[in-house]
Amino acid sequence: MSDTRCNHLAALVPAVLAAVLAPTAAPATAPHQSTATAPAERCGGSRFTVKTGSDPDAGRVDLRSVTPTTIAALTARPAPLTLPGNNRIPPVETTVYRVTATLDRYALVPADSDYHLILRDNAGHTMITEIPDPSCVGTASPFKALVGRARAKFDARYTPSATLAGANVPVTVTGVGFFDSLHG
Repeated sequence: MSDTRCNHLAALVPAVLAAVLAPTAAPATAPHQSTATAPAERCGGSRFTVKTGSDPDAGRVDLRSVTPTTIAALTARPAPLTLPGNNRIPPVETTVYRVTATLDRYALVPADSDYHLILRDNAGHTMITEIPDPSCVGTASPFKALVGRARAKFDARYTPSATLAGANVPVTVTGVGFFDSLHG
């Protein structure tokens, strides 16, 4: 991975976060409802159209085919030298992946209204998965309904804020690969 790019997994498929909501151990806290909202001015950011499926290549993603993988395998993929603003980088960004890991921490990123979920494997590898705010996803996006269901399921259990919160919960996350620029 280069020092200016990072691999992300944009969590989209609703069954994905069902695993977050049904961990193997009982949750430490009661379910919560998020009060976070996304005014239109908070939608956007680096490669926003690709992340939300509003790009011209979104139809190239086969949502019916899921590739099992690991955090180590995904983060070992070299990041491209440049990131196109409105197009996907195959095969990573046209593939739906499934990763089993531990949800280590999560937060709401106020700048773009995404939830960032930090996943960790048993070897200590980490990666960020993102759930965009459904109100930021265009109506023509093939991911819109899936993002909405994933976000609602996450909101039913957690209340993300701008401060990282710990979870330490086993999860299976399914989503489309996504290269993002480093942003803290």
